[in-house]
Amino acid sequence: MYFVEFFGLPADESERVKQTMDAHRTFGRRLRKQLPLQVFVWIGLLFLVLFSIIPMLGVVVAFKNYNIKTGFWGMFTAPWAGIKHFVS
Repeated sequence: MYFVEFFGLPADESERVKQTMDAHRTFGRRLRKQLPLQVFVWIGLLFLVLFSIIPMLGVVVAFKNYNIKTGFWGMFTAPWAGIKHFVS
């Protein structure tokens, strides 16, 4: 009752606030309960990024006029060569 009087909220509004707070508590409990499963998901996403997405940089470098002296960032700043490296 003190909460309702202090903030000037009607009774139904305070009930809604209480339900929202309960929902946050249950979300935290559910998160802790599912922690082992979430670890498996995060490991799977890490594998996906490491072995599927990062190797795509090599595909992009094949179509650029890349010079090894420019280093890693040269992959992003090198001009496009098109298919001139594949035509004999």
